[in-house]
Amino acid sequence: MEHSLNREHLLYYNQELAAKSAVQTVFELSTTNDPFEKLILSRDFFINKHKGNIILQNSLNYILSGLKKENLENQLKIKKFDLFNEFSKAKLDITNILIKKIPRKSMIFLHSINNILFESVLILAKSKEATLIFLDSHPQKFGNAMHKSFKNHNIKHLQFSDLQMNNAISKSDFCLIGVDAIKKNGNAIVKTGTKTALKVANELHTKTYLIANTWGIDTQNNANQLFNQNTQTDMKYEEIIKPIETYITEQGIFDFKHIVRESKFFNKTLI
Repeated sequence: MEHSLNREHLLYYNQELAAKSAVQTVFELSTTNDPFEKLILSRDFFINKHKGNIILQNSLNYILSGLKKENLENQLKIKKFDLFNEFSKAKLDITNILIKKIPRKSMIFLHSINNILFESVLILAKSKEATLIFLDSHPQKFGNAMHKSFKNHNIKHLQFSDLQMNNAISKSDFCLIGVDAIKKNGNAIVKTGTKTALKVANELHTKTYLIANTWGIDTQNNANQLFNQNTQTDMKYEEIIKPIETYITEQGIFDFKHIVRESKFFNKTLI
């Protein structure tokens, strides 16, 4: 799917990519003279450049925490390796939970697509012979990119226009919603249109899960910066307040009241 998106839409879809790029740059700076000042400056640069990308912010804070001057390059190398492994493991763990929760040959509606949700449902659909249902998602046209990817992977799928959301959800057994950030109070920041999808799913009694990586938990109250990307003609993000839907993360299944507290217990890197 990523090959079908331009750079702006790619970073909108895949926050993890920006985080990996920033971490790699920080690692390379560890070999320069007087690296500590450069490391801090590079962290501040990337956080400012990608405002509201909580996965990036948490990743850089983890990478730069507790460093010692001696053998700095090796410390960062180990942390980078562990972090990237955590990203991969998180998607696998989320997928395994979904495989247990969703019956074979289910019809699954997807919304607020990001790389975590997309990569998980690729495996889920093949494992459970599921049919994936999604919208065109204008103006980003994620629908066309997903159609190409699902077709290449021989995955059954149905694509609807944005105006056919009710029809698309009515054909679905489950709704899976990608979450771009989880606020300190448990609210979800998602892509625009998700509130409408959740309302329709609730009216149709369609079981819905919010799919998230705990590296996207915002403990520093920075996630609202994502709303700065909204304009009158291009609303990219919206907030789900006190969601009634259940979160599925790599750590397990939680409601909005417990997602942050429980995740901080499992993921000690969250401050």
